[in-house]
Amino acid sequence: MNRAWMKGLYEVDPDSVYFRSVRSLLGVPERQLLRDTAAVLEFRSTSDPLAWLAPGERDQLASWLSERPTVEQVGRYRFDVDGREIDLTAVVTGGYEPDPTAVVG
Repeated sequence: MNRAWMKGLYEVDPDSVYFRSVRSLLGVPERQLLRDTAAVLEFRSTSDPLAWLAPGERDQLASWLSERPTVEQVGRYRFDVDGREIDLTAVVTGGYEPDPTAVVG
């Protein structure tokens, strides 16, 4: 995120976005966080093998690949993504704590 201002110069890779719940330690909130970061950085990439995706996850991936969200920066690490406020401050500053009660998968 600290290099987001450079996205017009080169591809800023936030990491791959994951949709699979099989063979993944990421919960729903972490997968959404990756999607939100990718939206802000205008980046589209996934490392999910299609064979590992459930039919619903394949549909989510296809939808995500075709989306072109409207993104507006409203603060240093805060963004409006299609009307949803995304605050990445805790992620960038190291204060992000995964919710231990969040559902994985």
